[in-house]
Parts: sequence; C-alpha cells; structure tokens
Amino acid sequence: MKIASYNVEWMNTLFHDGKIDNNHNEWSSRYGVTKQDQLNAIAKVLRIVDADAFLILEAPNEYETGATVRALEGFAKHFGLRQTRAVLGTASGTDQEIAFLYDPEKISAEYRPHKGPNPPKFSDEYKLKIDGDHAETYRFSKPPLELDLYDKIAQRNFKLIGAHFKTKAPHGARNDEQAKRYGLKNRRKQIAQATWLRAQVARIQEPLIVAGDFNDGPGHDELERVLGQSSIDILTAGGALWDPSIKTPMENTTARFFNREDKIFKEALIDFVFVNGKMRENVEKWEIWHPFHNPKICAISDWQEAFLTASDHYPVSIYIT
Repeated sequence: MKIASYNVEWMNTLFHDGKIDNNHNEWSSRYGVTKQDQLNAIAKVLRIVDADAFLILEAPNEYETGATVRALEGFAKHFGLRQTRAVLGTASGTDQEIAFLYDPEKISAEYRPHKGPNPPKFSDEYKLKIDGDHAETYRFSKPPLELDLYDKIAQRNFKLIGAHFKTKAPHGARNDEQAKRYGLKNRRKQIAQATWLRAQVARIQEPLIVAGDFNDGPGHDELERVLGQSSIDILTAGGALWDPSIKTPMENTTARFFNREDKIFKEALIDFVFVNGKMRENVEKWEIWHPFHNPKICAISDWQEAFLTASDHYPVSIYIT
C-alpha cells in the first residue's frame, strides 16, 4: 500500500461552489499558470504517484458542510482517478483545508478525533510555556486531521494524523527588527503545535503515520538556536517518529519557492511522512517526488512539467508492506 502527502498550492482557487471552476483560462494563484493547466497538472501528478491515498494539504475550502468532500470527489470523477472518496476533519476557515483522498477498494477511512482533555482536542486551545515565565494560549489555525484507517488488502488497522503547521515566515515585517520579532513569535506557535501533536502521538499505541507540511526542518534558521529546538526535533525526539530524510536534509527537499529579493528559487525540506515504531517495520520505502532529483521523473520531460505546474511542493510517499 502506498500513502502520500501532498500540499497542492492554493487548490481552493480552482473551485467554485464545491465544483471545478469553469473559468479555465483565468490565471490560478500560481504565477503564470492558468486554472486549467494547474488542474490538469494536479491530476497527472496523482496518476504518476499512484498512491492508494493522498493526504491533501491546502484542499478546497469547507465554505459550507460537505463542500471540501464534494470538490475533491468531483475532481476525481472529472479526471477519472481511482481515489474517488474523500474525508475532512475539522474545517479551518482558512481556505486551506486538510483532507484525505483515497481509493475505497483499498482503504476505508473514518474521522476519529481524540476527545482530550490531555492533550486538548486539536480544535480547542492549549496553554503552554514555551520560553518564558508565563504560559500562553495557542490554537491550530488548521486543526490536524485524525483518521482511523483500514487496509482492506492486508486486513489491518492503523491511524493517521495529517498536519499543516504555522509558517515561520515573518509576513508583514517592514524591517529586520520586526522580521526577527515576528519570526520568533511564529516559531513559538510552531513549537507549541509540535508539543501538542507530540503529546497526542505519545498516547497512541497502534501503528501510526503522521504526515503533512510542517513548515520546518532540521537546521532551518538561527531561531532554532534561540529556542533550543525545532518542531521536527520535538516530534522525533527519542525515536517517537521517524522519516529518514531528516538525516540528510540538504539532499532531500520537498518544496521550491521563488525568492523575490535574490530572484532565485530556494528549496526546503518541510514535508514529511513520519511513522511510529509500530509502523516503521512495515515501511519498505520512502520517496520524495522531486522533479529534478527523482530519476523516474527526470527521465520524462512532461512529468517534470506537471510537478512544477501543479504546486510549489512535491509529494512524499511511503510504501507499506
């Protein structure tokens, strides 16, 4: 069985009223890419990766009950994909939902959030002391998606938590001092989210996958030294979770962003598919679907184009035996 995590940049803008937007020739939210081109590219990427299930980050907005699921299932039907079922957890209200698109012949999926109080539900608040004398209140803008999954072929149960952490980028900063202050504030929020998620991971005794866009990676910036750790350090401490790419972050990048100041593309390792100890022994392979590093994609030019057109992130997958 193959499970993948994929952040599809601003997928929401490709839909209207829970359906594919008919204004195909309009520009999407990706620079220089029309809505039709992005839709086609996303479908092609999903076919190439051919996972039995995709955790979709930045999924279409749940503007009313059922909208996200309708949009994803309608997308799958329109493009003839085998991943025809979708499930959503707690709506975020951010136009960037966390959803799960899967092949019902291979997997069944049920949204099953933990009820708290220790740790609190992901849709609630959590008071934590990060680096000061006083505890602060933190929330997830996008509450993690908690699923009970059943592998119909191997006849086994496991759990998945999908997460999309707070960005560290100091958006809105007007000078270096503001950038440092905003960046530190955002990193505190991210550390809080990682601590919250790790507390829930510690409660789970079943095989577990924790996947998503964590907007962080090993050794990303100087603020790690200020707070003493990254969110990835917290999640993986003591071997609680594992993804082999954390050992070689410079060789394993999952996202590509254009830096307007330097006018170059910069890459980062921020997307992961972690597993706990009980799942690790069943994972045969991790794979990053990077259009310039993955030999399968490099060999076919229109495959490269699809991955570059669909999103600024690349899928990450695991193969479970």
